[in-house]
Amino acid sequence: MTKILKFIFYTILVCILLVLLIGALGYSAVRWNFWPPNCSVLPIPQAKRVCEFSKLSENQKTITVEPNFVLNIPEKTELPSRKIIFMFDTWTINYNFNFFENTRWNIDSSFKRLEDLGANEVGVFTFIEAHGDKNDFYLQEVKTPYKYMRDSAITLSDMKNLVSSGKKYNLDVVIHYNVEADYTQGLDLKTLMTVGQGTGGDDLHRKIAMGLGAYDDIKSKEWVTKWMDGLETSLLNIAKNAETAGIYGIDITPHYLAPKFGPYEDFADTRFQDIVKKIRKIYKGKVFGTEDAKFGGFSSVPKYIDDLDGLYVGIPAITNLPENASVSSIKTAQTKNLDELMGTLKNYKRDLFITVSQASFDKAISGIPFFEFNDYMVAKQEGYKADPQLQARVYEAYFENMNGNKKFAGIGAKNFWWDDMIDPKYADPLISMSFSIRNKPAEIIVKKWWKKSLSN
Repeated sequence: MTKILKFIFYTILVCILLVLLIGALGYSAVRWNFWPPNCSVLPIPQAKRVCEFSKLSENQKTITVEPNFVLNIPEKTELPSRKIIFMFDTWTINYNFNFFENTRWNIDSSFKRLEDLGANEVGVFTFIEAHGDKNDFYLQEVKTPYKYMRDSAITLSDMKNLVSSGKKYNLDVVIHYNVEADYTQGLDLKTLMTVGQGTGGDDLHRKIAMGLGAYDDIKSKEWVTKWMDGLETSLLNIAKNAETAGIYGIDITPHYLAPKFGPYEDFADTRFQDIVKKIRKIYKGKVFGTEDAKFGGFSSVPKYIDDLDGLYVGIPAITNLPENASVSSIKTAQTKNLDELMGTLKNYKRDLFITVSQASFDKAISGIPFFEFNDYMVAKQEGYKADPQLQARVYEAYFENMNGNKKFAGIGAKNFWWDDMIDPKYADPLISMSFSIRNKPAEIIVKKWWKKSLSN
């Protein structure tokens, strides 16, 4: 009996030690990008993929796919002086939903690539979380990437590293942010098992946000006060760190999860104005806002944007053209959408920075709904197909439209991915269909237009 108990004890002990060893190696991989010489020994496919990718040379990582149509770049271009790239809105670990990766590893390589494109400004996203329900909630910066196993707040140390790489590659760094509802409140085994099938993160997040009351048409003043108090505390801390690190600019408008404020929009607007004043007392850099998400949750143009140094605006998405639409047709549709947008900002006196974001799957301009790029099973079941040339035509139309346009102080592209993989061999997200232009024909278009502009 004693021998049997000893055997069971030692078997359990060995299993525990193996789990601890694998855990330690996994943590080392995530934390320090430390991998074995031979990636084939790794038992987890996602880890094997990141290991193999880490050992490729820069030339091997880069895939050059030219546009399959003639670009119409004039001998003399007239584009705005600020050339802006928004990195994809994720920060720290697991950005590819493979766990064994970290955006921090890729700051230098990504910024070098942006300089090669001709960019002189880069936007990076930090994260604020809303925890609780509509009756009792609070906002704060996301303190650790291990809570959501993904997005986290940009720390002071991160900001210093971003500024250091920015200076190295002649890029001004701007901090943007998203708000996310604390979806750990709704996680269960079934949800975890069905991520990738349309029932994962985005649907869960929307459900928790609804419980928070974010989308309710009617709010109490107490609710709006709690929301703005949380934003103020978080934004002032971001501003304090940005001043210490030497960050070029901060964007005070959330790009994601902007609630409705009715009937207290004027009150919320005043609170944003107060936030701008308080930020300027502790931060000497630029203070921007965005038109994204209705200026942060407003049914009409708020007054606080007049107190900013500038505003980022995006060309509204095209939804009514066939997938084979020509550059000329796309230009016409873009012009119409842009004219409607600018009609609301015709009296704006500060700098405007125009941006574009376009998914790269077939029918992406035909009203077909986009899917969360990690919901790869939905894409496969519904028959979505990658179409990077469609994305390229949208970008060519964009530059042709913006050439000579004097309304904007800057021109940019959004959702630049954090590494060079398109559809990883062992990974699930379909980056080939996402909004990122990295390693797609649209990236070549951006580079050729910007380089031509710089050569004038």
